[in-house]
Amino acid sequence: MAKRIKIKRYRHIYRRRRFSGVKFTAVLLAVAAAAFVGASLYRPLCDFFSGRLLAELEREKNASSSEALDPPAPEESSAPEPEAEEPEAPPASLETLRAVEIPREVLLSGDFAAFLEAFPPEETKSVVLELKAADGSVLFQTEAELAVNQNAVEPGAVNLAETVDILHGMGYQVAGRIGAFRDPKAPYAFDRSSAVKYMDTGLSWVDNDPNAGGNPWLNPYAPQAQDYIRQLVLEAAGAGVDTVLLEYVQFPEGIGTRLATYGEWESRMERSEVLRTFVDSLREEAEQEGTALACAVPASAMFGEEDERYGGARPAEIFGGTLIVEMMPSLFGEQLIAGDTTIYYPGDKPYETIQAVLRQLDDADVSTLIAMIESGSSQFIEKELRALAEHGVENYIIR
Repeated sequence: MAKRIKIKRYRHIYRRRRFSGVKFTAVLLAVAAAAFVGASLYRPLCDFFSGRLLAELEREKNASSSEALDPPAPEESSAPEPEAEEPEAPPASLETLRAVEIPREVLLSGDFAAFLEAFPPEETKSVVLELKAADGSVLFQTEAELAVNQNAVEPGAVNLAETVDILHGMGYQVAGRIGAFRDPKAPYAFDRSSAVKYMDTGLSWVDNDPNAGGNPWLNPYAPQAQDYIRQLVLEAAGAGVDTVLLEYVQFPEGIGTRLATYGEWESRMERSEVLRTFVDSLREEAEQEGTALACAVPASAMFGEEDERYGGARPAEIFGGTLIVEMMPSLFGEQLIAGDTTIYYPGDKPYETIQAVLRQLDDADVSTLIAMIESGSSQFIEKELRALAEHGVENYIIR
């Protein structure tokens, strides 16, 4: 008999299962998370397979390298930057002085352009202004009490600071020429205590007969005389003058100089020493204002070993290695004797005259020679400049 097959029945096999709310929420969260991850990875994966991702990484790498090499840019600040201090101007140099002197009438009129047409700043670097003349007149507005009281200020005297600004604006450096102790006006101030005396009396010594135009001189020893020149020099420096050319820093010349006396000061210091001390101190004060200072002497003072005008000393020994030597041909009158050379009517022979003077100066102890030559026709000046060039002199003033 065949074996009966039992059929096992499960009571719940066909019962509908219940799906709880918790499980349903979990499934929804899982599906959302999967969708978010897929969306996030879609763009990078596309970039990777298309090559864009590698190119972007390469750009970021290069940018990082550039930032490492370049210093970081400073952060902008809203605070205003402090103004930079202007550097102090060094003293003006006298080693390359090529200048022309502006005539007095042009200086007082202020009409510089027409005169300077023939002397462009590319060739003539500087101009010279006469600030105090040998006749004692002062050509700029000064606060010096002595000049004002003695009516030494020239009518129409210029405002020096404004004049210097104009000339600087035209491209020129500015030098000012100041006569020191040759001054027929200032000695009458201070009860004539600043004047050279006649044989230790109260009378002023004069360099010639008064009827022949003789004039008194300032006493180089007198403190009032030195202070007056010092004030004018420092006023010029304060007005912006680049270089001061100081002339007549000397003892008197003329007739009867053996009768000239200088008071008790002379027994305390040698004549050459008082000149040296005065110039050294004045040069130092001027340089503190950014202004150079040099002294001018006539060529005749360089020819001899001793000169009473400079206390028996040579000018180069007193005034230092830079010297302005006045060698204008007309200064020598009818005859120039320079060593073994004699030139008649030197005013008509500019080339020969300048050459003769320079040969005589070959042995002078001058580190920088500035030749003061004479103004005239273009041919006249050209001959003077040719003589200077052939002798290796590059610095000059055309006066």
